Amino acid sequence: MALTLALTVFLLLTAYYLLKVAREPLILLGGGAEVKAYAAAGQAVLLIAVLKGYDALATRLGRMALLAAVLGFFAANLVLFSLAVRGGLAVGVPFYLWVGIFSVTVLASFWSFANDVYRPEQGKRLFAVLGAGSSLGAVAGAGLGRALARLLGPGELMLCAAGLLMVCLGLFAWVNGRLPSVQADAGTEGSAGPLGDESGLQLLLRDRYLLLIGVLSLLRNWVNSTGEYVLDRTLVASAPQLAAAAGMSAARYISEFKAEYFGAVNVLGVLCQLFVASRIIRHLGVGRALLVLPVVALGGNLFMACLPVLALVRGAKVVENGVDYSLQNTGDLGGQPSRLEHAGLHPGGPGPLRRLDRRCADDSPPLPGALRSDPRRPDAGALDGERGLGGDGSRRLSLSRGTPRDGGGRRPGAARCSRWRGGAHPSRWARRRRRPPP
Repeated sequence: MALTLALTVFLLLTAYYLLKVAREPLILLGGGAEVKAYAAAGQAVLLIAVLKGYDALATRLGRMALLAAVLGFFAANLVLFSLAVRGGLAVGVPFYLWVGIFSVTVLASFWSFANDVYRPEQGKRLFAVLGAGSSLGAVAGAGLGRALARLLGPGELMLCAAGLLMVCLGLFAWVNGRLPSVQADAGTEGSAGPLGDESGLQLLLRDRYLLLIGVLSLLRNWVNSTGEYVLDRTLVASAPQLAAAAGMSAARYISEFKAEYFGAVNVLGVLCQLFVASRIIRHLGVGRALLVLPVVALGGNLFMACLPVLALVRGAKVVENGVDYSLQNTGDLGGQPSRLEHAGLHPGGPGPLRRLDRRCADDSPPLPGALRSDPRRPDAGALDGERGLGGDGSRRLSLSRGTPRDGGGRRPGAARCSRWRGGAHPSRWARRRRRPPP
Protein backbone atom coordinates (compact mmCIF):
# COMPACT_ATOMS: atom_id res chain seq x y z
CA MET A 1 0.00 0.00 0.00
CA ALA A 2 2.82 2.39 0.82
CA LEU A 3 4.34 1.86 -2.61
CA THR A 4 0.98 2.59 -4.22
CA LEU A 5 0.67 5.84 -2.30
CA ALA A 6 4.29 6.66 -3.13
CA LEU A 7 3.43 6.14 -6.81
CA THR A 8 0.39 8.39 -6.35
CA VAL A 9 2.35 11.31 -4.91
CA PHE A 10 5.04 10.68 -7.54
CA LEU A 11 2.43 11.18 -10.27
CA LEU A 12 0.91 14.20 -8.51
CA LEU A 13 4.29 15.93 -8.39
CA THR A 14 4.97 14.95 -11.99
CA ALA A 15 1.68 16.58 -13.01
CA TYR A 16 2.48 19.66 -10.94
CA TYR A 17 5.83 20.21 -12.65
CA LEU A 18 4.30 19.66 -16.07
CA LEU A 19 1.93 22.49 -15.22
CA LYS A 20 4.79 24.68 -14.02
CA VAL A 21 6.60 24.15 -17.31
CA ALA A 22 3.41 25.03 -19.21
CA ARG A 23 2.80 28.05 -16.97
CA GLU A 24 6.07 29.91 -17.51
CA PRO A 25 5.84 30.92 -21.19
CA LEU A 26 2.20 31.91 -20.76
CA ILE A 27 2.87 34.34 -17.91
CA LEU A 28 6.28 35.63 -19.03
CA LEU A 29 5.42 36.23 -22.69
CA GLY A 30 1.93 37.41 -21.87
CA GLY A 31 2.81 39.94 -19.19
CA GLY A 32 6.50 39.86 -18.34
CA ALA A 33 8.41 39.37 -15.10
CA GLU A 34 6.63 42.28 -13.42
CA VAL A 35 3.17 40.80 -13.99
CA LYS A 36 4.39 37.45 -12.65
CA ALA A 37 5.67 39.12 -9.48
CA TYR A 38 2.32 40.86 -8.92
CA ALA A 39 0.46 37.62 -9.64
CA ALA A 40 2.52 35.83 -7.00
CA ALA A 41 1.39 38.41 -4.42
CA GLY A 42 -2.22 38.03 -5.52
CA GLN A 43 -1.87 34.27 -5.29
CA ALA A 44 -1.08 34.49 -1.58
CA VAL A 45 -4.19 36.60 -0.95
CA LEU A 46 -6.40 34.33 -3.05
CA LEU A 47 -5.25 31.24 -1.19
CA ILE A 48 -6.75 32.56 2.05
CA ALA A 49 -10.27 32.48 0.61
CA VAL A 50 -9.69 29.21 -1.24
CA LEU A 51 -8.45 27.39 1.85
CA LYS A 52 -11.47 28.61 3.80
CA GLY A 53 -13.74 27.10 1.16
CA TYR A 54 -11.71 23.90 1.03
CA ASP A 55 -11.97 23.52 4.80
CA ALA A 56 -15.75 23.94 4.63
CA LEU A 57 -15.95 21.34 1.86
CA ALA A 58 -13.75 18.88 3.76
CA THR A 59 -16.07 18.97 6.78
CA ARG A 60 -19.06 17.93 4.65
CA LEU A 61 -17.59 15.20 2.42
CA GLY A 62 -15.93 11.87 3.08
CA ARG A 63 -12.33 11.40 2.11
CA MET A 64 -12.97 9.68 -1.26
CA ALA A 65 -15.80 12.06 -2.15
CA LEU A 66 -13.51 14.99 -1.34
CA LEU A 67 -10.66 13.57 -3.45
CA ALA A 68 -12.99 12.86 -6.35
CA ALA A 69 -14.41 16.39 -6.17
CA VAL A 70 -10.99 18.06 -5.94
CA LEU A 71 -9.21 16.01 -8.62
CA GLY A 72 -12.22 16.02 -10.95
CA PHE A 73 -12.56 19.78 -10.59
CA PHE A 74 -8.91 20.45 -11.41
CA ALA A 75 -8.88 17.99 -14.32
CA ALA A 76 -11.96 19.67 -15.83
CA ASN A 77 -10.30 23.07 -15.36
CA LEU A 78 -7.24 21.85 -17.24
CA VAL A 79 -9.38 20.82 -20.20
CA LEU A 80 -10.94 24.29 -20.27
CA PHE A 81 -7.55 26.02 -20.00
CA SER A 82 -6.23 23.85 -22.84
CA LEU A 83 -9.14 24.87 -25.06
CA ALA A 84 -8.56 28.52 -24.15
CA VAL A 85 -4.87 28.30 -25.08
CA ARG A 86 -5.73 26.71 -28.41
CA GLY A 87 -8.26 29.47 -28.99
CA GLY A 88 -5.59 32.13 -28.52
CA LEU A 89 -6.99 33.58 -25.29
CA ALA A 90 -4.67 35.30 -22.80
CA VAL A 91 -4.72 32.94 -19.80
CA GLY A 92 -1.27 33.66 -18.35
CA VAL A 93 -2.36 35.39 -15.15
CA PRO A 94 -5.44 33.23 -14.42
CA PHE A 95 -3.49 30.04 -15.04
CA TYR A 96 -0.64 31.23 -12.82
CA LEU A 97 -3.06 31.86 -9.96
CA TRP A 98 -4.75 28.52 -10.63
CA VAL A 99 -1.49 26.54 -10.47
CA GLY A 100 -0.74 28.01 -7.04
CA ILE A 101 -4.16 26.93 -5.76
CA PHE A 102 -3.70 23.51 -7.37
CA SER A 103 -0.36 22.86 -5.68
CA VAL A 104 -1.63 23.64 -2.20
CA THR A 105 -5.03 21.94 -2.47
CA VAL A 106 -4.08 18.71 -4.21
CA LEU A 107 -1.00 18.02 -2.13
CA ALA A 108 -2.84 18.87 1.09
CA SER A 109 -5.54 16.39 0.06
CA PHE A 110 -2.93 13.69 -0.48
CA TRP A 111 -1.23 14.11 2.87
CA SER A 112 -4.58 14.30 4.63
CA PHE A 113 -5.56 11.02 2.99
CA ALA A 114 -2.28 9.38 3.98
CA ASN A 115 -2.64 10.64 7.54
CA ASP A 116 -6.17 9.21 7.66
CA VAL A 117 -5.35 5.69 6.47
CA TYR A 118 -2.19 5.17 8.53
CA ARG A 119 -1.90 4.83 12.28
CA PRO A 120 0.76 7.00 13.97
CA GLU A 121 3.29 4.17 14.33
CA GLN A 122 2.77 3.18 10.68
CA GLY A 123 3.18 6.76 9.54
CA LYS A 124 6.55 7.08 11.30
CA ARG A 125 7.83 4.22 9.16
CA LEU A 126 6.01 4.71 5.88
CA PHE A 127 5.88 8.49 5.44
CA ALA A 128 9.57 8.32 4.56
CA VAL A 129 8.64 6.20 1.53
CA LEU A 130 5.96 8.70 0.54
CA GLY A 131 8.41 11.58 0.96
CA ALA A 132 10.85 9.80 -1.34
CA GLY A 133 8.09 9.43 -3.93
CA SER A 134 7.34 13.15 -3.79
CA SER A 135 10.99 14.14 -4.20
CA LEU A 136 11.50 11.76 -7.11
CA GLY A 137 8.25 12.93 -8.70
CA ALA A 138 9.49 16.51 -8.66
CA VAL A 139 12.69 15.48 -10.43
CA ALA A 140 10.86 13.29 -12.94
CA GLY A 141 8.21 15.95 -13.62
CA ALA A 142 10.82 18.55 -14.54
CA GLY A 143 12.66 16.09 -16.79
CA LEU A 144 9.47 14.92 -18.48
CA GLY A 145 8.34 18.52 -18.92
CA ARG A 146 11.57 19.37 -20.72
CA ALA A 147 11.22 16.38 -23.04
CA LEU A 148 7.55 17.07 -23.81
CA ALA A 149 8.12 20.81 -24.30
CA ARG A 150 10.12 19.95 -27.45
CA LEU A 151 7.08 18.23 -28.94
CA LEU A 152 4.00 19.75 -27.30
CA GLY A 153 2.72 23.20 -26.44
CA PRO A 154 1.35 24.43 -23.09
CA GLY A 155 -2.19 23.29 -23.94
CA GLU A 156 -1.10 19.72 -24.60
CA LEU A 157 0.95 19.66 -21.40
CA MET A 158 -2.21 20.61 -19.50
CA LEU A 159 -4.05 17.64 -20.97
CA CYS A 160 -1.19 15.32 -19.98
CA ALA A 161 -1.41 16.60 -16.41
CA ALA A 162 -5.19 16.10 -16.40
CA GLY A 163 -4.69 12.48 -17.44
CA LEU A 164 -2.22 11.96 -14.59
CA LEU A 165 -4.77 13.36 -12.13
CA MET A 166 -7.34 10.79 -13.27
CA VAL A 167 -4.78 8.00 -12.82
CA CYS A 168 -4.11 9.29 -9.30
CA LEU A 169 -7.84 9.25 -8.55
CA GLY A 170 -7.96 5.59 -9.52
CA LEU A 171 -5.01 4.82 -7.26
CA PHE A 172 -6.69 6.66 -4.38
CA ALA A 173 -9.85 4.59 -4.88
CA TRP A 174 -7.85 1.34 -4.91
CA VAL A 175 -6.00 2.22 -1.71
CA ASN A 176 -9.20 3.39 -0.04
CA GLY A 177 -10.80 0.03 -0.72
CA ARG A 178 -7.87 -1.86 0.79
CA LEU A 179 -7.09 0.34 3.79
CA PRO A 180 -9.98 1.20 6.12
CA SER A 181 -9.93 4.40 8.12
CA VAL A 182 -8.35 4.31 11.57
CA GLN A 183 -10.45 7.09 12.97
CA ALA A 184 -12.66 4.64 14.88
CA ASP A 185 -9.82 3.28 16.98
CA ALA A 186 -7.69 6.41 17.09
CA GLY A 187 -8.44 6.86 20.76
CA THR A 188 -6.68 3.64 21.65
CA GLU A 189 -3.50 4.84 19.99
CA GLY A 190 -2.92 7.69 22.43
CA SER A 191 -3.78 10.47 20.05
CA ALA A 192 -3.04 13.98 21.11
CA GLY A 193 -5.74 16.12 22.66
CA PRO A 194 -7.18 19.30 21.19
CA LEU A 195 -4.84 22.22 20.74
CA GLY A 196 -7.17 24.66 22.49
CA ASP A 197 -9.30 27.61 21.51
CA GLU A 198 -6.44 29.88 20.43
CA SER A 199 -6.06 30.72 16.78
CA GLY A 200 -2.90 29.99 14.83
CA LEU A 201 -1.94 33.67 14.89
CA GLN A 202 -2.29 33.81 18.68
CA LEU A 203 -0.09 30.75 19.08
CA LEU A 204 2.46 32.28 16.72
CA LEU A 205 2.61 35.58 18.59
CA ARG A 206 2.87 33.86 21.96
CA ASP A 207 5.76 31.56 21.02
CA ARG A 208 9.00 33.50 20.48
CA TYR A 209 10.65 30.69 18.51
CA LEU A 210 7.74 30.34 16.07
CA LEU A 211 7.58 34.12 15.68
CA LEU A 212 11.27 34.31 14.80
CA ILE A 213 10.93 31.41 12.35
CA GLY A 214 7.99 33.26 10.76
CA VAL A 215 10.07 36.43 10.40
CA LEU A 216 12.95 34.41 8.94
CA SER A 217 10.59 32.73 6.46
CA LEU A 218 9.18 36.12 5.45
CA LEU A 219 12.63 37.60 4.83
CA ARG A 220 13.97 34.61 2.93
CA ASN A 221 10.88 34.39 0.71
CA TRP A 222 11.18 38.11 0.03
CA VAL A 223 14.82 37.70 -1.02
CA ASN A 224 14.00 34.57 -3.01
CA SER A 225 11.13 36.28 -4.86
CA THR A 226 13.43 39.18 -5.74
CA GLY A 227 15.98 36.76 -7.16
CA GLU A 228 13.30 34.96 -9.15
CA TYR A 229 12.21 38.30 -10.58
CA VAL A 230 15.78 39.05 -11.66
CA LEU A 231 16.02 35.61 -13.31
CA ASP A 232 12.68 36.01 -15.11
CA ARG A 233 13.46 39.51 -16.33
CA THR A 234 16.85 38.41 -17.63
CA LEU A 235 15.22 35.42 -19.33
CA VAL A 236 12.53 37.51 -21.02
CA ALA A 237 15.13 39.97 -22.31
CA SER A 238 17.40 37.23 -23.64
CA ALA A 239 14.85 34.71 -24.91
CA PRO A 240 14.15 36.16 -28.40
CA GLN A 241 17.83 36.25 -29.42
CA LEU A 242 18.71 32.90 -27.84
CA ALA A 243 15.61 31.23 -29.28
CA ALA A 244 16.37 32.56 -32.78
CA ALA A 245 19.94 31.30 -32.51
CA ALA A 246 18.66 27.86 -31.48
CA GLY A 247 16.04 27.80 -34.23
CA MET A 248 12.98 27.57 -31.97
CA SER A 249 10.17 29.78 -30.75
CA ALA A 250 10.55 31.93 -27.65
CA ALA A 251 7.77 29.99 -25.88
CA ARG A 252 9.54 26.69 -26.43
CA TYR A 253 12.86 28.15 -25.31
CA ILE A 254 11.36 29.47 -22.07
CA SER A 255 9.65 26.13 -21.41
CA GLU A 256 12.86 24.15 -21.86
CA PHE A 257 14.89 26.68 -19.88
CA LYS A 258 12.50 26.59 -16.94
CA ALA A 259 12.25 22.79 -17.05
CA GLU A 260 16.04 22.52 -16.82
CA TYR A 261 16.02 25.06 -14.01
CA PHE A 262 13.36 23.20 -12.00
CA GLY A 263 15.14 19.90 -12.55
CA ALA A 264 18.50 21.26 -11.39
CA VAL A 265 16.95 22.74 -8.24
CA ASN A 266 15.15 19.49 -7.40
CA VAL A 267 18.20 17.30 -7.98
CA LEU A 268 20.41 19.57 -5.89
CA GLY A 269 17.78 19.68 -3.13
CA VAL A 270 17.54 15.89 -2.96
CA LEU A 271 21.33 15.45 -2.94
CA CYS A 272 21.77 18.08 -0.22
CA GLN A 273 19.05 16.47 1.88
CA LEU A 274 20.56 13.01 1.54
CA PHE A 275 24.26 13.79 1.98
CA VAL A 276 24.79 17.33 3.28
CA ALA A 277 21.98 18.61 5.52
CA SER A 278 22.35 16.14 8.38
CA ARG A 279 26.13 16.55 8.49
CA ILE A 280 25.96 20.35 8.56
CA ILE A 281 23.38 20.30 11.36
CA ARG A 282 25.40 17.73 13.29
CA HIS A 283 28.60 19.77 13.14
CA LEU A 284 27.22 23.32 13.30
CA GLY A 285 24.01 22.84 15.24
CA VAL A 286 20.56 24.00 14.19
CA GLY A 287 21.12 27.69 15.01
CA ARG A 288 24.23 28.06 12.88
CA ALA A 289 22.81 25.87 10.12
CA LEU A 290 19.98 28.37 9.71
CA LEU A 291 22.59 31.00 8.78
CA VAL A 292 23.88 29.00 5.79
CA LEU A 293 21.06 30.04 3.46
CA PRO A 294 21.40 33.80 4.19
CA VAL A 295 25.12 33.56 3.42
CA VAL A 296 24.43 31.63 0.19
CA ALA A 297 21.69 34.09 -0.82
CA LEU A 298 23.91 37.08 -0.10
CA GLY A 299 26.74 35.66 -2.16
CA GLY A 300 24.41 34.71 -5.00
CA ASN A 301 22.76 38.12 -5.20
CA LEU A 302 26.13 39.89 -5.14
CA PHE A 303 27.24 37.57 -7.91
CA MET A 304 24.12 38.40 -9.96
CA ALA A 305 24.65 42.13 -9.41
CA CYS A 306 28.23 41.96 -10.66
CA LEU A 307 27.62 39.56 -13.59
CA PRO A 308 23.99 39.78 -14.76
CA VAL A 309 24.35 37.00 -17.34
CA LEU A 310 21.48 34.53 -17.77
CA ALA A 311 23.52 31.36 -17.20
CA LEU A 312 25.21 32.79 -14.10
CA VAL A 313 21.95 34.10 -12.67
CA ARG A 314 20.38 30.67 -13.15
CA GLY A 315 23.32 28.98 -11.43
CA ALA A 316 23.08 31.28 -8.43
CA LYS A 317 19.35 30.67 -8.07
CA VAL A 318 19.78 26.90 -8.41
CA VAL A 319 22.21 26.85 -5.50
CA GLU A 320 20.06 29.15 -3.36
CA ASN A 321 16.83 27.21 -3.93
CA GLY A 322 18.55 23.85 -3.50
CA VAL A 323 19.86 24.90 -0.09
CA ASP A 324 16.48 26.40 0.80
CA TYR A 325 14.51 23.25 -0.07
CA SER A 326 16.85 20.98 1.89
CA LEU A 327 19.01 22.43 4.66
CA GLN A 328 16.90 25.46 5.55
CA ASN A 329 13.62 23.58 5.93
CA THR A 330 15.33 20.80 7.85
CA GLY A 331 16.74 23.40 10.21
CA ASP A 332 13.33 25.02 10.64
CA LEU A 333 11.82 21.71 11.72
CA GLY A 334 14.83 20.58 13.74
CA GLY A 335 14.83 23.61 16.00
CA GLN A 336 11.27 23.25 17.24
CA PRO A 337 11.09 23.28 21.05
CA SER A 338 10.06 19.96 22.51
CA ARG A 339 8.30 19.23 25.77
CA LEU A 340 11.70 18.92 27.42
CA GLU A 341 12.24 22.63 26.83
CA HIS A 342 8.96 23.54 28.50
CA ALA A 343 9.99 21.37 31.46
CA GLY A 344 13.38 23.08 31.76
CA LEU A 345 15.18 19.95 30.54
CA HIS A 346 16.25 21.10 27.10
CA PRO A 347 19.89 20.74 26.01
CA GLY A 348 22.09 23.43 27.47
CA GLY A 349 19.28 24.76 29.66
CA PRO A 350 19.04 25.11 33.45
CA GLY A 351 17.55 21.64 33.98
CA PRO A 352 19.36 18.41 34.91
CA LEU A 353 20.30 17.63 31.31
CA ARG A 354 23.37 19.79 30.80
CA ARG A 355 24.14 18.31 27.40
CA LEU A 356 21.85 15.97 25.47
CA ASP A 357 22.69 14.67 22.06
CA ARG A 358 19.88 15.48 19.63
CA ARG A 359 20.41 12.24 17.72
CA CYS A 360 17.95 10.23 19.78
CA ALA A 361 15.64 8.35 17.46
CA ASP A 362 13.56 5.24 16.98
CA ASP A 363 14.06 2.79 14.14
CA SER A 364 12.09 4.74 11.53
CA PRO A 365 14.18 6.55 8.87
CA PRO A 366 14.01 10.31 8.35
CA LEU A 367 12.02 11.81 5.52
CA PRO A 368 14.08 12.86 2.52
CA GLY A 369 12.17 16.08 1.94
CA ALA A 370 11.60 19.38 3.65
CA LEU A 371 8.62 21.83 3.78
CA ARG A 372 8.15 25.46 2.70
CA SER A 373 5.40 26.47 0.35
CA ASP A 374 6.91 23.91 -1.90
CA PRO A 375 4.39 20.98 -1.98
CA ARG A 376 6.88 18.13 -1.98
CA ARG A 377 7.39 18.11 1.68
CA PRO A 378 5.10 16.39 4.32
CA ASP A 379 4.77 18.02 7.71
CA ALA A 380 5.57 14.83 9.60
CA GLY A 381 8.15 15.97 12.17
CA ALA A 382 10.45 13.26 10.92
CA LEU A 383 13.77 14.60 12.15
CA ASP A 384 15.66 12.19 14.38
CA GLY A 385 15.85 14.57 17.30
CA GLU A 386 12.23 15.60 16.90
CA ARG A 387 10.99 12.03 17.15
CA GLY A 388 13.21 11.06 20.03
CA LEU A 389 12.61 14.08 22.25
CA GLY A 390 8.87 14.11 22.61
CA GLY A 391 6.85 15.75 19.86
CA ASP A 392 3.41 14.22 20.25
CA GLY A 393 4.12 12.70 23.66
CA SER A 394 3.97 9.11 22.44
CA ARG A 395 7.60 8.63 23.51
CA ARG A 396 9.22 9.87 26.70
CA LEU A 397 12.80 10.09 27.90
CA SER A 398 13.82 8.04 30.89
CA LEU A 399 16.28 10.30 32.69
CA SER A 400 17.56 7.52 34.93
CA ARG A 401 18.48 5.17 32.10
CA GLY A 402 19.28 7.65 29.33
CA THR A 403 17.21 5.71 26.78
CA PRO A 404 13.89 6.57 25.16
CA ARG A 405 10.84 4.51 26.04
CA ASP A 406 7.57 4.15 24.21
CA GLY A 407 4.17 4.97 25.64
CA GLY A 408 3.89 1.55 27.32
CA GLY A 409 7.18 1.85 29.20
CA ARG A 410 9.04 -0.67 27.02
CA ARG A 411 12.44 0.15 25.60
CA PRO A 412 12.59 -0.41 21.80
CA GLY A 413 15.54 -2.53 20.82
CA ALA A 414 16.57 -0.23 17.98
CA ALA A 415 16.22 2.98 19.98
CA ARG A 416 19.33 4.78 21.09
CA CYS A 417 20.08 7.98 22.93
CA SER A 418 23.46 9.36 23.91
CA ARG A 419 24.60 12.28 26.06
CA TRP A 420 27.93 13.67 27.10
CA ARG A 421 29.15 12.39 30.42
CA GLY A 422 32.55 13.68 31.46
CA GLY A 423 35.06 13.29 28.66
CA ALA A 424 33.59 10.12 27.18
CA HIS A 425 32.51 10.15 23.58
CA PRO A 426 28.71 9.82 23.34
CA SER A 427 28.84 6.86 20.98
CA ARG A 428 31.07 4.87 23.36
CA TRP A 429 28.83 5.80 26.30
CA ALA A 430 25.77 4.70 24.31
CA ARG A 431 27.38 1.32 23.56
CA ARG A 432 28.09 0.72 27.23
CA ARG A 433 24.57 1.71 28.27
CA ARG A 434 22.68 -0.16 25.55
CA ARG A 435 20.46 -2.96 26.84
CA PRO A 436 18.89 -5.75 24.82
CA PRO A 437 15.10 -5.60 24.40
CA PRO A 438 13.07 -7.53 26.98
